Amino acid sequence: MGEQHLREEQHLQTGKLYRYDGNQLVELEPSTERKIPITEDAHQELSKIRNNISKVLGFRPELSLIASAMITYLSNNENINEVIKEYAVSLYMK
Repeated sequence: MGEQHLREEQHLQTGKLYRYDGNQLVELEPSTERKIPITEDAHQELSKIRNNISKVLGFRPELSLIASAMITYLSNNENINEVIKEYAVSLYMK
């Protein structure tokens, strides 16, 4: 079955993302989550926090939920600029 035939049969659109469900291609909804790279040590710390909070919540939350909560909370911290400055200096001075 050629690509043109598949397009005609299922009305596929350029630029859309599809997943094969075993019978046909199903259009995937685009994610509204933004992805940003983080350092390996930050990822490890997020994982540790997730393991601890999982015991409290009774389920394992997504890392993005934990990171979002932390960023939102810390954005109101008076010392956040100094914390970021110190982290950046330590990271780039390695």
